[in-house]
Amino acid sequence: MEETISAKEKRAMAGFIVSLIAGTIILAVSLFMTVMMSWMASFVGDFYAFDLGGLFGAVAWTYGVLGLILGLLVIVGALLIYKRKEVIGGVLVLIGSILSIVAGGGFLLGLVFGIVGGILGILKK
Repeated sequence: MEETISAKEKRAMAGFIVSLIAGTIILAVSLFMTVMMSWMASFVGDFYAFDLGGLFGAVAWTYGVLGLILGLLVIVGALLIYKRKEVIGGVLVLIGSILSIVAGGGFLLGLVFGIVGGILGILKK
């Protein structure tokens, strides 16, 4: 017996998977960049007479928090795609991915995966 899945039961699995990968990449890269920039800030503060390290560390944490928020936004969009709210989820993935350029965009890999996943989600693929 062959089971068929009706159009009503199909999910946008490709959009979900690609968007979830994009969110994970954006989160991982933003955390990595935050740690690296904070580590470098500790050296910058040691080499200069004025406190440039504090400013550098603040910028690092700002990028980290922004990347964390945008990565979570992409993951929430991916979960919405999975929960059959494809258009809203796809739009959230697109917005989060495009704005993630500010926080590094997951070395642009997360950006590209996010755009592709968002489009696939909107198209219900």
